[in-house]
Amino acid sequence: MDRNSYCYCGVALRYVTDDFQLFTFILGCFPYNAASHSAQYLREFANKVLAEYKPVLGKTKFAVTDNEAKIHSHKQQKLPRKLQNYSETRFQNLPEVLINSNAMENYNVIEKELLDDICNFLEPFQDVINALSKDRQPCLHRLMPHGQCLVEHCHKKETDSSVIMQLKSFLARRIKNAWYINDYHRLATILHPKLKNFEFCRDEKERSIDVLKQEYDKLELNNSLTQKIASNVLQNNNANPSQTSTTKLKEILPLPNAPDQGRKKASTPIDDRNLLQLCKKYRTKSSQILSSELMLSNGKHLSARTKPLRTPAHKKQRFLFAREHQYWSQEQNNIIWSDEAHFEVLNRKNRTFVRRLRSEADQPFNFVPKVQDGGGSISVWECMASGARGPLVTYSGKVDGRAYVKIIEEALPSFIENAFDSSNKNWMFMRDNAPPHRSKYTMKWLQDKGIKVMEWPVTSPRS
Repeated sequence: MDRNSYCYCGVALRYVTDDFQLFTFILGCFPYNAASHSAQYLREFANKVLAEYKPVLGKTKFAVTDNEAKIHSHKQQKLPRKLQNYSETRFQNLPEVLINSNAMENYNVIEKELLDDICNFLEPFQDVINALSKDRQPCLHRLMPHGQCLVEHCHKKETDSSVIMQLKSFLARRIKNAWYINDYHRLATILHPKLKNFEFCRDEKERSIDVLKQEYDKLELNNSLTQKIASNVLQNNNANPSQTSTTKLKEILPLPNAPDQGRKKASTPIDDRNLLQLCKKYRTKSSQILSSELMLSNGKHLSARTKPLRTPAHKKQRFLFAREHQYWSQEQNNIIWSDEAHFEVLNRKNRTFVRRLRSEADQPFNFVPKVQDGGGSISVWECMASGARGPLVTYSGKVDGRAYVKIIEEALPSFIENAFDSSNKNWMFMRDNAPPHRSKYTMKWLQDKGIKVMEWPVTSPRS
């Protein structure tokens, strides 16, 4: 504290339990009005404050100040001068020493010179740990030189004490047994420009050179194998173009690169020619349509078939629907089937891709006709039953519940009246699960008109 300012001294009672739990009780904060902050005045002030509480100091009760070098506790006064200067004087840093008499005796036995020698000896180990722990720098090439440096650091000297010699012998054995070196470390070291001479370890140089030669031979073998395969293929093609070289390739190539090891080709050469003809005939058709056309000609599926995603609940509904209607025969004549469709004269919403050669860019079949306003479009709704067809109703715009009711409010009742006898009450109206068909407004209108609706399971072909 500044001597020209007011100074205070805080006093606290600290109690350590048998399980080393610390409890602190603040006794007070007293003004410090001594002449100076020297050790003599500080000790007199502390004794004066403590006298009010009449403490009985002993082996388990003592007074401790902070980490000022001017005052030590009465227990710390018994320590050697070297340990007093070497150790910290904070109470929480020396709990075992201050409350345990055996620990105090062991602490007095410690030789500072020996402790300094051990710390100095272990400093290179900490440096190696820091060097090999850098995660943003390569350290594979550092393992061998650092390990050899630690081995040389563990060589015994005549000036070493018996404790240091024992420590060096133990660490030398541990480095020899636990310091793992493999061929990757040897390659990384010999390829490093500053470490390739192996000045730190001559014994590992020959072995590292052998590892490098083995890797080089493997690379040369792969290159020669590739050249041999290419030359054999060219010779076979020149000698007999129709003769395949698959057998020879199997003998030369390793298993992962040998023919017939990957996914089998689904199409034959004939299928490839047919597919090329289809691409020329239907240049603007999608790949799905071309695959369907090819399947119609040869019955093969060249791509995975897709189907709607069905949860276990959907599958259960479809199963119950199929079991309920598995014996239908004449009942199908009483079903009114309905659906909507949208037609455009010219496709104006989607992009059209054309399959062509580079030389066919200006051919007429590569151009898509285009007119103003898209050439016109129409949306229609129609229903039908067994032996009867309903009216074709046209509409425009988006369809919601109200628009759907407006489309069918005249056509559907009149079709029911004309298609079924008045005595037939078994007919049902079928529509898919589009949102306008299942809206509350639509369902209420159908209920008010007395139109029975056939329940159609979700994710069905028409939903």
